[in-house]
Amino acid sequence: MASTSHETGLPDSYLTPHPLDKLRLTMVPRSEAADAAHLALFQLQDLPRTETQVLGVAVLFSAMAKRCGLDPEELYRMGMMVLRERTDGDVRTGNNLQALRDYCGIRIMGEQTTFY
Repeated sequence: MASTSHETGLPDSYLTPHPLDKLRLTMVPRSEAADAAHLALFQLQDLPRTETQVLGVAVLFSAMAKRCGLDPEELYRMGMMVLRERTDGDVRTGNNLQALRDYCGIRIMGEQTTFY
């Protein structure tokens, strides 16, 4: 069983620094990237103003790029690749990523949609 910090109640692995390996960024499974995006969105969706949600994502993206020494354009391209590419048998991730696109279209942009 993993040890837990008595001060925070979090597993020690959450408190240990994990330096970014830029070369491994392209090896993150699509399902993990989709799950991470959903975790961030889960917290954001409770904010009442869509403008705050969108700018909050922009600030997080900018902070990640700057502090990690990543080119924001390259990071954006990597994100777009995850959104676009789908491998055979990747239905779960495809659905998770479609849900993100739907949230942005319906909740953020106010698009009308028909549910089947």
